Amino acid sequence: MIKKLWLILCLLPLTLKGQNAAIDVNFNLAFSDSCVIQLQQLYIDDYEKVIKATINENHCSFNIAIEEPTVAKFIYNNQQIPIFLLPGMEMQINVGTDSIYKSVKFGGQNSAENQDRKSTRLNSSHRT
Repeated sequence: MIKKLWLILCLLPLTLKGQNAAIDVNFNLAFSDSCVIQLQQLYIDDYEKVIKATINENHCSFNIAIEEPTVAKFIYNNQQIPIFLLPGMEMQINVGTDSIYKSVKFGGQNSAENQDRKSTRLNSSHRT
C-alpha cells in the first residue's frame, strides 16, 4: 500500500505539467513568409519567448507548451493583436486581408474572449 501511494505521489507532478495550446492560422492571401506568437509573461518584449512559424500555402501552425492561462501577441506583417491562450486549447486564426486589425477572425476554444480582446484593442486605438 505504501509503495503504491509513493508511486502515485511521484507520478502526480508529471500529470499536472502544462499542456500545449494548438493554434492553426489560415490566410486568404499571405503577404509575408512567416508569423510570430510572442508570449507576454514578463511584459518586457526583449525577454519574452517568441515562437515563429513559416507560412506554407497560406497556412501555418503553432504548438505552444504553456502551464497556465497566458496572454500573447499574434504578430504578422508588422501588425500585432493580443490573444489569450489556455493549456490544452485548440484555436483557429483566420486572416482575411493584409490588415489583421480588421480582418482577423477566431475559431475554436476561447474564440469569444479573443474576439473581445481584438475589439477592445481596436476601440482603444481609435480614441484621441
